[in-house]
Amino acid sequence: MNQNFKNLLTLFMILNISLVKAQQLSSFTITPELSQKILPTLRSFYVFHASYKEIEYHALDTGQVISKNYKLTLEEANKYKPAYDAYLTEQKVISDKKLAVQSIIGNVNSFLNSDDKYDIKEHYLIEAQQIADSNDFKVVIDDNRIKLKSLLDTQNFNTSHDKRTLMVYYKDKHISKNELKLYTEAIAKMKFEEPKRTGNYNEYVNISEELKHIKKTETGKIESTKTSKRFAYKVDSLSININTLEGKFIEIPKKWTVVYQNIHNYFKNELIDNMDVHYDKEFSEAFPLIKNIDTNDYYYVMTNDYVKSIKQIQQQQEILDIVHKLGYKEYLDGDELYIKSKTSEVKLDFYTHNQLSKNPAYINILDNDQIKIASLVKLTISHSTTLDKYLSLYNMQRNRMSTTSINAWRIATAQAQKLNDQIYSLREKYESNYSFRLIDKSNTFSIFLDNLLASKGVLGM
Repeated sequence: MNQNFKNLLTLFMILNISLVKAQQLSSFTITPELSQKILPTLRSFYVFHASYKEIEYHALDTGQVISKNYKLTLEEANKYKPAYDAYLTEQKVISDKKLAVQSIIGNVNSFLNSDDKYDIKEHYLIEAQQIADSNDFKVVIDDNRIKLKSLLDTQNFNTSHDKRTLMVYYKDKHISKNELKLYTEAIAKMKFEEPKRTGNYNEYVNISEELKHIKKTETGKIESTKTSKRFAYKVDSLSININTLEGKFIEIPKKWTVVYQNIHNYFKNELIDNMDVHYDKEFSEAFPLIKNIDTNDYYYVMTNDYVKSIKQIQQQQEILDIVHKLGYKEYLDGDELYIKSKTSEVKLDFYTHNQLSKNPAYINILDNDQIKIASLVKLTISHSTTLDKYLSLYNMQRNRMSTTSINAWRIATAQAQKLNDQIYSLREKYESNYSFRLIDKSNTFSIFLDNLLASKGVLGM
């Protein structure tokens, strides 16, 4: 950051308090160089190109919508719905397994009851085995068969037997009717554990029961079937480099909020100036929208500080250029920047900038008026002395004060009032001007005004 810009930034900070209240300039200039110098003083932000175009939309009509109470209760129920769905899924799995068992038994019985040859009726067993495999049914029984070698080797016929897996269909051999009966008896005894109803399952059931007693709809806004058209500002989806901003700009009145998703009568990426919306997941904060007056391009700047800084620095430089041309040199007094004229110390704030922009002779007019006021104030000294004399006399004599003195006092007070009216007619012009202070700090006029008001109070004038 070069030294000249540091000095300029210092002046900007000095004028900041008064310039914040400034009205928008008719135009302001942005250059990439100025942007790069300002950026280090700001938090990061994005700039989006925007356009003003006609859009089609469906307005909102009055109709029946989901009631707020029902919607909130439904949202609460949905928090527990996964547990409810999991229970139903497990329950269906068990139900399907039970049906599979019945299908297997049915197929085996059909096979056993059929008088057809094995090759013709074996499809019952093939289908039964397929059902068993798909459900991972395993039938394991004691193997009571004794191999010859085992019979010769053992001396004890009460030894324990091995286990073997029984199937209803073998490709390489026929199964006996006895084994088929063993198989069906085994799977008929299969037990399937019922799913547990968890706390979340019960919550869902209870809340779902509540929903039955809540009014589901209420009168609200629904999308109309008719298509309407209107013009609106919309921002592009991708941000741009801030160095794109170059040229002379104006700020579109108000602050603008970008809509993040379609809602109400608004569309995603639309800019709205509705101050009733609140910053949340659907709407951004409100930021300025500016327009390049040479290209008619619009830009949405997502910070309130960038445009403000540009305008304040430009305004500050303008007022400095004006006073320099008039031969004045600025100086600091505390946190304020001033110039010194013939009669006054003039603060370089927005008010002074506005006055000088309208009339470069503003400071000369101010000085001339203050010189006239000062001349009239000098005339108050004799009037003040006279009024003070009568006030002192009144304090001593009260009701004993002569009619002649009172009449003379009235005349003196009336003359003093005329002089005060002349002074007021000049001072009134600067009554709300807090942007200058007189170099002469004399309290002459205050003393005069005190004596005049006191005299009018006593005399009832």
